[in-house]
Amino acid sequence: GNTIKENVILYSQWEKIVYYTVTYDADGGNFSGNISQKYENGSKITIPAEEPKKTGYVFYGWNTQKDGSGVSYSAGNSFNVDSDITLYAQWKKIVYYTVTYDTDGGYFSGNANQKYETGSKIYLYWLEHTERWKWSIV
Repeated sequence: GNTIKENVILYSQWEKIVYYTVTYDADGGNFSGNISQKYENGSKITIPAEEPKKTGYVFYGWNTQKDGSGVSYSAGNSFNVDSDITLYAQWKKIVYYTVTYDTDGGYFSGNANQKYETGSKIYLYWLEHTERWKWSIV
């Protein structure tokens, strides 16, 4: 080892800890989670399971670009923070259509005007024994 034979001054060496901010932008929705939080450079963060809510829309995850063209993240995904970042909520509008059942003078026991979300499957079938149309939603 080194033997000290005279007074020595030791100088401390410091490395600045860098913090970055992760911000969740609900894009018009309501998000009760932590909207903005600071993390030490290199920290691994996990996308929260809590989803924002927005009337008339379905939440489809987070993205680094507002228009959805960036990197997408879902609940439980992780990444290392190395810069300030904003994650934008991605939404798909729920579209409803009205289907009107016209019995052409026949009998219909349900509501003749039904609202269905886009993508709903409606099956119509003829009941021979009753001579009526029957429908169901899957």
